[in-house]
Amino acid sequence: MRGIWLAVFFCCALRADNCPWLNGATVGGLLGVPVTVQVSDDACEFRTDASTPVALRIEVHTMQQPATEFKSWLGRCEANAPHVRGIGNDAVECESKGAATILSRVRERAFLVAVTGSSPAAQEQARKAAEQVAGNLF
Repeated sequence: MRGIWLAVFFCCALRADNCPWLNGATVGGLLGVPVTVQVSDDACEFRTDASTPVALRIEVHTMQQPATEFKSWLGRCEANAPHVRGIGNDAVECESKGAATILSRVRERAFLVAVTGSSPAAQEQARKAAEQVAGNLF
């Protein structure tokens, strides 16, 4: 019985640091510094401990009515946000709440990738992360 509880404990402990869409090593490589991970049901946040803090946030939402729900997700960006090819479907890139942001969808799942911080490469980092998230959602 004790073995079962230990297995449950370790399973749950691993889940707390395990993002289903990207791992810490991949994000650390994209940002160029080690990161820590916080995971909730539909989001992962990767933070750096560097002198210039950077964060990468991934949100994924399963939509019941993709055609209408995705339009509300697009409301996070300005109306004329440029479309991006090759990252899921209907992808746009914008600046949202001070973060370089990519919004897209794969089938019935909408996702957001946002990079905050003062990095001049933030938009490119968001794009690369979004490509990988889209690939993992396919």
